Amino acid sequence: MATLPSGTVTFLFTDIEASTPLAAVLGESYGEALDQHFAILRDAIRAHSGWEFGTEGDSISVAFERARDAIGAAIAAQRALTTHQWPDEGTIRVRMGIHTGEPIVRPDNYDGIEVIRASRIRDAAHGSQILLSQATADLVAGIVPEGAGLQDLGEHRLKGLPRTDRLFQLDVPGLPRDFPPPRSLDHYINNLPPRHHALLGRETELERALGFVTGGVPVVTVTGPGGVGKTALAIEVADKARSSFHNGACFIDVAPVADPALLPDAVGRALGFTGGPDGINADAIVRYLGDRRLLLVLDNFEHVIEAAPLLARIAEECPGTRLLVTSRERLNLDMEQLLPLVGLDTPPAQYADEKLLRESPAVQLFLDRARAVDPAFEPSLRELQAIAEIAARLDGLPLAIQLAAARSRALRPLAMLPRMEQRLGLLTGGARGSPERHLTLRRAIAWSYDLLEPEERALLRALSVFRSSFSLNAAEAMREAICDDRVGTLDALEALINKSLLRQTMSDTGEPRFDLLETIREFAGQLCETFGENWPARDIMLSYYLRLARELDARLIHGNQPEALALASLEIDNIRVTLEHALETNPPAGMEIASIINAFWYEHSHREGRAWLLRLLREAPECDEAVRMRAITVANRLSNTRAEVAELLSELEHCVRRCRENRRRFWLATTLNNLAYALVMLDRPDEALPVCEEAVEIARVVAGRSAAASTVLVSSLGVLAGARAMHGDLDDARALALESYEVARGLGDVQQMALALAMRGQVEYHTGRIEEAFACYHEALEIHERIGEGYGTVECLAGLARVELERGNFVDAETFARRGLEMSAARPNAFEAAWALSTVALIEERRGRPELAVQLFAAVEAVAGDWGRFQHSLHAASNRAELDELRSALEPERFEAAWRSGHSMTVHQALEFAISGSRAGVS
Repeated sequence: MATLPSGTVTFLFTDIEASTPLAAVLGESYGEALDQHFAILRDAIRAHSGWEFGTEGDSISVAFERARDAIGAAIAAQRALTTHQWPDEGTIRVRMGIHTGEPIVRPDNYDGIEVIRASRIRDAAHGSQILLSQATADLVAGIVPEGAGLQDLGEHRLKGLPRTDRLFQLDVPGLPRDFPPPRSLDHYINNLPPRHHALLGRETELERALGFVTGGVPVVTVTGPGGVGKTALAIEVADKARSSFHNGACFIDVAPVADPALLPDAVGRALGFTGGPDGINADAIVRYLGDRRLLLVLDNFEHVIEAAPLLARIAEECPGTRLLVTSRERLNLDMEQLLPLVGLDTPPAQYADEKLLRESPAVQLFLDRARAVDPAFEPSLRELQAIAEIAARLDGLPLAIQLAAARSRALRPLAMLPRMEQRLGLLTGGARGSPERHLTLRRAIAWSYDLLEPEERALLRALSVFRSSFSLNAAEAMREAICDDRVGTLDALEALINKSLLRQTMSDTGEPRFDLLETIREFAGQLCETFGENWPARDIMLSYYLRLARELDARLIHGNQPEALALASLEIDNIRVTLEHALETNPPAGMEIASIINAFWYEHSHREGRAWLLRLLREAPECDEAVRMRAITVANRLSNTRAEVAELLSELEHCVRRCRENRRRFWLATTLNNLAYALVMLDRPDEALPVCEEAVEIARVVAGRSAAASTVLVSSLGVLAGARAMHGDLDDARALALESYEVARGLGDVQQMALALAMRGQVEYHTGRIEEAFACYHEALEIHERIGEGYGTVECLAGLARVELERGNFVDAETFARRGLEMSAARPNAFEAAWALSTVALIEERRGRPELAVQLFAAVEAVAGDWGRFQHSLHAASNRAELDELRSALEPERFEAAWRSGHSMTVHQALEFAISGSRAGVS
């Protein structure tokens, strides 16, 4: 085989859009169409000197020595594909991604991030579209074929890649040009759960629901009892309808949401944005959705019905968003369209027509699930009649039928029927006033539950305490505690899965996760309560998450904040249940867990994290001092306003006194550092400086004793650097920031390295050392992007924009500033917005647009208020000086009008205003 191109290589990756449904439509002719598609592609590839190095399914991976050849091959292929006569039933449309880089060359393949980037760009494209990376676009910008052009589609986050990528669309005469936004993480969502089984017997309801969703009905509510198939129908509808929504379909399981007030947080996390200091509220959701065309599927809504006003706001203020809701009761919204579901139709058991029996959806569902556990299952006519009777006795409820069918390996239908009759006769009591179908489902679940082994029953009851999905390790911890045995956990879980009582999913890391259907969780939870096992199970849960948090804490010093953030994001609903239990039984354990996952609170909601810590602190006034001081430390760092900081000041001062009395130097350094931070936030720099200095002095003494002690030194040096900088002692601030960086680097603490670099970048910039400032900000930006720290990323982009502005590079300054703006707009919170907006304001002032600059500075004041780090930065101080100059330069009336206009803006309005203003070049 000839040697593959090496060095700088341009990749062309292709595949067929929606190939699976296309194969179903074309049937036997799909194979011939697929071969024709490959022939067209390979003709174009050969004609442009391409090297095909990979084929999988309907995709091809090709390498070119020159970017212009990759472009030529893509254009030729798309033209031939467009003019080819495809079968009437379906046209093949190919999506293409092109990227240039220096990959790792294997004997017959390529490896490395550049290959991944090329495939991700292909995945972001739509059928018949050609997308290019920035690297390729730069190479071919001046040599695209006559009449063709490059359309800048902006920055996009592509799955699994650490930084955003600027994408370009290659527009070619004669080929389609109008496409939805790229399928990137920012613009296109498709997180629908997989459908493992066909949707049977719901053709009419499916057609009606699709008509409602795609026909402009704002809210469609699928109602019915638990187990009737609301979720399955909603997922099928969303899957078929999502092509009508440019921004895709987003599935949100509302079952884990214990408090209606937390619904915005669940929606925001599913959409992929975070809330910053205030968390995610209704305003943030509405701003984010804006004019996006998106289908939101909210499953299991009945227990948070009080949150229905959020859905009403979305329906009224976000015209492109459609809501598909499943609930056991209606939402009572004016714009709501109900779609009630009842059980599947069941044939009379006395039917002697085997064909009619087999065509019944209820019987088909039973057969489908029975063959899943026993592929050889083939019923006789008498057994088909028994299945029809079983389905009728279960009122045609799909979940109940599945639970029965899952037992068919052990019990054939004729043996199952009398047992069910006996079981149903024993369970005629039930709760008074409950709908009959609710009782039917409960009986079906109870019947399946009674057929479990005793240890399987105990495990199912215990697992009901988890609010959302849980890991294999969590299940093992639960089983070991209740059965004194972890070895059989996987077998027990598989048994529950096989009996349709548990479902398995996979996390993004490939680790298995397990979850209960909400109806089964409710059933098992009631039994758990009846048996007096609820609190013991929650105790086990608390012990598990405490142990997990401590294991994670031991690794945090090595820069594993992203790991803590990912874990907390995955487990947050279970952690909330655990913290509620800790409030009543073990507040110190809750303090430890809430403190260790501080990265989650900082990224998603300062307010929620701080509230948990304050509640736990109030419940445990006397506990281990180290645990208490750490909780106060985290709560202090999560405080955003002067009032919040002041609320903890007496606690901090009390901690300092206790540490002095007990001669605990490590904790004295820690608490002094936090007290200094608080004093800086309260604009009391004269008091803060001596406290900072003492913290650093003690931290230097204890630093060598442990990694934790060295971390205190890193943080103390950073706080002192900031305090000295605000006092004007910039040379001392630079030296302290450099020392903080060196200590952090010795520890391998990349997050603290980035913070120290950003602090030093500010100092270098304000002392005129522009090249040093650029180097610091650039290195810090790389770290923040690598570990996914949003606030730090925006701060560094703002710093780089200021540096380029000082250099006179307006284009580069605007590029950095726009990246900061767009990142802030994707996840709007006041912290990030303040950095981004103030930078654009400075650019507009330098461009000679003073009124626009005043509007933006006023917007910064409105959205940031007196919040934390931004307001106490050197850049914020220089902003105030710039504003004073603008006040002097403008007539008072013009200044006041511009100020009022900017100060009235929300975060979202200010960001959109800045983006549109800088794009248009006019105020």
